Amino acid sequence: MSYLRELKDYVKFKKQKDKDIVFYAEDAASFIYFEGVIKVLVEKYRKKISYITSDPHDPLFSSPRESLNVFYIQKLLPFFTLLLNSKVLLMTMPDLHQFHVKRSINTVNHIYLLHNIGSSFPVVRHGALFHYDTIFCTGPHHKEEIITQEQLYDLKKKELIEFGYYRVEKVYQEFLKRKENRQQNNPPKILLAPSWGDKTTFNLCGQQLVRTLLQEGFEVMVRPHPMTRMETPHVLDDLYREFQGNHFFIVEENIKNTESFFNSDVLISDWSGISYEYAFGTEKPVLFMDVPLKVNNPKYKEVGEPVDVKIRRELGEVVKPEDISTIGLVIRKMIKEREAYKKKILEARKKMVYNFGNSSDAGAKYILDCLNAKSTLS
Repeated sequence: MSYLRELKDYVKFKKQKDKDIVFYAEDAASFIYFEGVIKVLVEKYRKKISYITSDPHDPLFSSPRESLNVFYIQKLLPFFTLLLNSKVLLMTMPDLHQFHVKRSINTVNHIYLLHNIGSSFPVVRHGALFHYDTIFCTGPHHKEEIITQEQLYDLKKKELIEFGYYRVEKVYQEFLKRKENRQQNNPPKILLAPSWGDKTTFNLCGQQLVRTLLQEGFEVMVRPHPMTRMETPHVLDDLYREFQGNHFFIVEENIKNTESFFNSDVLISDWSGISYEYAFGTEKPVLFMDVPLKVNNPKYKEVGEPVDVKIRRELGEVVKPEDISTIGLVIRKMIKEREAYKKKILEARKKMVYNFGNSSDAGAKYILDCLNAKSTLS
């Protein structure tokens, strides 16, 4: 049935007259990164969008939107991208043309939308972005990283668009709505939301960290990455088992819910991109657990030091796992000096994020320019 559904959707897509603009989503969660640009293209410029998703249960199927035509393509994706004949294809999926999903044989502008403010090269495979024509960059550091790789590996130059980061803008707008009514937390609320993997906070020191925070009198809101539940469920189960019944220990596994962003005083994370969304979206500091850097690209050192390493002291403080006993003092300092941290965070946001508040317009304008221009792609 699934294959038949794909085939029907592919035929429907092919029969469309207006399919110049195509977005591809690996799953339902991808929509948040595209939402702003799609909204501007549809509402401001009256453009029709073809939205390809590999999630058969994507909510967009049950809640249709004006001028957004949604199609289910999963197993047929390699065939779909290879034969695509549209003007632009926007994706958040790395590794185009590295494995089974290839570039189109036609003249299509393959656009990669960077969906993390952090460095673009350590966490993806070597070559993951080499085969795109255009990159939507969140900040100047992305431009520098990509140009460095083009020079290092003798790559064709890409168009590097000063885009920004819609998701952090959305968090910020929600933050502003609640800012006036925000009250002092007593006890202070700590949001614990690290990355996933063997050498990340939950796996290395999660129980010790939560135990210390509770002993220090903080309320702890645990927000694990969905992959932690999938890859190492026993880590979370052990954590919950120890602290269940403690009314200062709260679990939030629904990552669509951002309420904890606004209710908390400090975020504790490690190398997760949530650190940027929290700091730049709520203007509150982050405490970084100094666990090993998450690396999927063995050649990352050729490009240079990731911005994630350099920026941590501008967004908050860094604590090593062996120094967890000092964490109470560090957090109280961060709360007491919140205005000083806020000032540094605002400076970092200005430096690291293009078009803050207007990224969707910048992205939509580039896409419109592509539709109106004669192609220079080859």
